[in-house]
Amino acid sequence: METARRAGWRPALLLLALVAAGGADSRPPVDSLQARYEQVIPPGQTPKKLAEGFTFTEGPTWLKGKLYFSDMWFKNAAAGDWTGSPSRSRLIVMEPDGRYRVLAHGMQSNGTIAARTGNLIVCDMFGHRVVEVDPANGRVLRVLLDRINGLPIDGPNDLVMDAKGGIYVTDPQFTPETKKSQPGKQVYYVAPDRSARVVIGPGEYAMPNGVEISPDGKTLYVNNTWQQPGENLVWAYDIAEDGSLSNKRRFAVVELKPEVVEARNPADRFDSGADGSAVDTAGRYYVATRTGVQIFLPDGTAAGTIRLPQYPVSVTFGGRDNDVLYIVGESSVWSIQTRAHGFRHPSGMN
Repeated sequence: METARRAGWRPALLLLALVAAGGADSRPPVDSLQARYEQVIPPGQTPKKLAEGFTFTEGPTWLKGKLYFSDMWFKNAAAGDWTGSPSRSRLIVMEPDGRYRVLAHGMQSNGTIAARTGNLIVCDMFGHRVVEVDPANGRVLRVLLDRINGLPIDGPNDLVMDAKGGIYVTDPQFTPETKKSQPGKQVYYVAPDRSARVVIGPGEYAMPNGVEISPDGKTLYVNNTWQQPGENLVWAYDIAEDGSLSNKRRFAVVELKPEVVEARNPADRFDSGADGSAVDTAGRYYVATRTGVQIFLPDGTAAGTIRLPQYPVSVTFGGRDNDVLYIVGESSVWSIQTRAHGFRHPSGMN
C-alpha cells in the first residue's frame, strides 16, 4: 500500500516540476499581449518578402486573385524630400508568388479599393481626382470624384467603401501646389448617387490618412499620421444612414519609436507614421506605422505589432480565403499568414 501511494505521488510531483519549469503549459496568459497577438499570428510566423526594388509602395488591394498597389516615385522620401513624379510613378499588379507587371504609368496614384463592378478605384493624388480603372489594362474608365463644393479636390490619399456603395476619401492636401483649392485637410463622402460632400472639415487633423469601416458598418476609423491636431491616435466616428459622421472619439493610441518620443521639436513627437489600415471579420484593426503593423482589438486594446525591416506603409487582406495579410512599404512587398479573415466592401472580390 505504501509503495502504491508513493507511486501515485510521482505523476503529481512530475506535474508540479513541469509547471515550475514552465513545461506543462508554455502558452502565454489569456489576457497578455502575446496571447492577443497569437490569436492573429501563429507562433513563429513572420513576414515573407515577395518582391523588392520599388520606390514607395502604397494602397494595396486584393482583387480577383491578384494584388494591386501603387509604386509612388518620390525624389528621396527617406530624407523627407517628397518631390513626386506622375510620369515615373506606376500602378502595379502582382501574382501571389511575387511576380508582377506594370499596369499603368502617368498617375501619382495612392490608395486603391475594389469597385462593385470588379474594376479598381484609384486615388490619383497629384491628378486631384478619384478614378475607376480597368484592372486588365490600367485604362481610366471614369472619374468618380474631382470636385467638392464647386472646387477641385487637392490630394485624395486613401478610401474605403460602405455597404451601400458610398465611398469615404481622405484628402491631406499632400500635393506639390503651394496654393490649395480646398480650405484645409478634409474627409469626403461620395454617396451611391455620386453626390459628394465634406464629412470631416478643416482643422481636425494634421494629416488624415488611412480610413476604414468596422464590419458592422457603424464606425469609421481615421488615422492621423503626424503632429497636432490628431496626435499619434486612431480616431473613431459613428456613421449615420446618410453617411454623415458624429461622436468623434479616440479609438487607439499608436506606439511611437523612441527617437520620435525624444524628438527635439515637440511638434514632431507625434510622428507615428500611421498610414494605411485594414479590419478583419472579428473587428480587429490593423494599421501600418513606423514601428510595424500595429493590431488593435475592437475596443482599442493593443494586440501586438508585426515587425518588419522597413517602414510598412499600408496593408490589406487577400488570398483565396482572405486570411493572408499583404504589407507594402517603401521598396518592398511582404505577406504573412494569419488566423484572421479580412473584411472590406465590396465582398466576393477574391
